[in-house]
Amino acid sequence: MNKSTMVSGFLNSNNMALALDHYQLTMAGAYFTQNLTDFEATFDLFIRKMPLNRNYLIAAGLEQCLHYLENIHFIEEHIEWLRKKPEFEHVNPLFFNEYLPNFRFTGSVRAIPEGTVFFPNEPILEVTAPIIEAQIVETFLLSKIVGQTTIASKASRVVHTAEGRPVIDFGMRRSHDPQAAIFASRACYIGGCAKTSNDFAGFLWDIPVSGTMAHSFIQVYDNEFSAFQDYVNVYPSTFTALIDTYDIIIGTQIASKFKENLGAVRIDSGDLLENSFAVRSILDKEGCFATKIFVTSDLNEYKIKDLMVKNAPIDAFGVGTEMIVSRDEPTLSAVYKLVDFNNSPKIKLSQGKITYPGKKSLHRIKQGTEQYDIIGLKGEELNNEDLLQKVMVNGKSLIPPPILKDVRNYSMKQVSQLPSLYHNISKSVTYQVKTSRGLDNLTAKLTKERRTDI
Repeated sequence: MNKSTMVSGFLNSNNMALALDHYQLTMAGAYFTQNLTDFEATFDLFIRKMPLNRNYLIAAGLEQCLHYLENIHFIEEHIEWLRKKPEFEHVNPLFFNEYLPNFRFTGSVRAIPEGTVFFPNEPILEVTAPIIEAQIVETFLLSKIVGQTTIASKASRVVHTAEGRPVIDFGMRRSHDPQAAIFASRACYIGGCAKTSNDFAGFLWDIPVSGTMAHSFIQVYDNEFSAFQDYVNVYPSTFTALIDTYDIIIGTQIASKFKENLGAVRIDSGDLLENSFAVRSILDKEGCFATKIFVTSDLNEYKIKDLMVKNAPIDAFGVGTEMIVSRDEPTLSAVYKLVDFNNSPKIKLSQGKITYPGKKSLHRIKQGTEQYDIIGLKGEELNNEDLLQKVMVNGKSLIPPPILKDVRNYSMKQVSQLPSLYHNISKSVTYQVKTSRGLDNLTAKLTKERRTDI
């Protein structure tokens, strides 16, 4: 393989090692040159603070992280390209001649399961490995977790607002990139979407797929009746008519002539509230009582909430742009911080960015109507199951790729168990996350030691 074969920019198992920030490798070169290669480090991946319009987050992306860790390696072209960088002039040549050619991830990972509801400062994923290995994987892990978690959390809000009516992911064409769309659709499904328009995501993870017709299909024909007739001839049992190409009232009346086949009609423009009532009236008048109304058109949780409050006769929602890029809150303040080195807990005291030290545990406590989380130290007795589970040892995954439907069901159950105040889409509510006595004592001890050293 040479550089010319990789200019397309598509990541795969042969080139994803270079998908990192350059300082991961400058640090790696320094660690190697200073003979720190064999020292073990532990890093926590967590979210510093909740986005303004979120009351909970849903963990997603672990499957892809484990695949990456099992397969990461540097190819010759990468190494030769790096070797020529002037900043590496004083790095021990063995870093390029021996270390990088044989690089593999050999560490361990603990993580909360995909689909788990979580909150700021809680470890989502913990990596323990020789320092260079643990450092090099930082950027890729952050990107995978942030991307899918952001969108799964947005999708969950949209789905919950729809109150049981199906939400379909229609966002692929509005994603930042086709590759991004694949994982975004995966995240939408974890967040509770019933189907996706993204066939590749459907193929990869057995997500149910959905597609109706575009306005162009109607426009190809001289009239709507002929367009609908030809479509019914090909898809007699899955006919959803797009009724607003020219006039929504006339379009509904024409679609009603196919009531034996008409499973649903789709409205993609105008005042969705007014139009849904008008369409429902026509459908019922024509005897299409079982025909459902499916709406699209720049929807989000706020627009859906308004339609629900006003009892719009809508049976399903197609949501695209707003969900696939989490338009209102498109990213998270995720970080990956050193918490232990050579079996010595480490703390970071930057202003406003203190990092809790040590290997940790995470516990969810439910007492009657009260619910809160506790971040403790690993091994600390807190009388509750640790949400951080061992998922990788010696660079090998301990868990099979999940059945995504099971992850979706688990996620939706997690969300349904949250107290109702956390489902308010218009008001920020802070979930209580406590720290254990052991973690508090260790934090205070290290804080005092660091500040005394200054």
